[in-house]
Amino acid sequence: MVSRVLGRGHTVPVTDPGHPGGDGSLPPEWTAPDDARALEGDLRAWRREQAAAARRQRFAAAAGRRWRWRGSSGLVIALVLLGVTALGVGLVVVAPIGLPTTSEARPLASPTRSPGSIGGLLPSVTVRVGTEERAARELRPAVLAMLPQPCRCTLAVRELSAVVGQFALPLVLVTVAGNAEIGALLTAARGSRSYPAYDAAATLADAYAARGLTAVLVRADGVVTAVQRDLHPGQPIGGALSELAR
Repeated sequence: MVSRVLGRGHTVPVTDPGHPGGDGSLPPEWTAPDDARALEGDLRAWRREQAAAARRQRFAAAAGRRWRWRGSSGLVIALVLLGVTALGVGLVVVAPIGLPTTSEARPLASPTRSPGSIGGLLPSVTVRVGTEERAARELRPAVLAMLPQPCRCTLAVRELSAVVGQFALPLVLVTVAGNAEIGALLTAARGSRSYPAYDAAATLADAYAARGLTAVLVRADGVVTAVQRDLHPGQPIGGALSELAR
């Protein structure tokens, strides 16, 4: 290795005729050390330069990877935020304004009206829900749909369920045991939280003089706020349902 070295040294002949020495030897100011240990400082400096260059290359490569990751992840995040915003706008447009968002029962009221009438409680009867016998007054707040037999009211039940679902209320399909239409009617009532309640003696239907598909609206404190009989498709009941929020 050829190097500038201060101190004692000697010239080394070279075979390249184009070398700056001109006569086949190194120029006077270029010397080769007598002891190779004199080159250790230059060697360490060269190694430091190589290590620094390697670090710069690694940093540049890592920065490129981070930029590519951030670029792709930023696009994903932007798309997610856009979707959430669109969903929020859709909910604002579709959701009814001022409707109750909960359907929790409150303590049972003590109205002056007699049970089985508007403004009073439900009659003190039991119905079967699933495998349990339950007091009808426990089914609150809710819309009790008294199903006639035969019903032939699938479309009316579907529309009633859709409106009741907007008010976050359950729709209870009240019928007698053995109703062959109950499966199809429950399918039609998917627009709300619906379930059947079996009133073996049809006591509730008799108490409210049910005619055709009849809806009995029960407030969270158990008070009946309205009874709508002979419901048919397209018949509005949203105003009556808003009473349940009071």
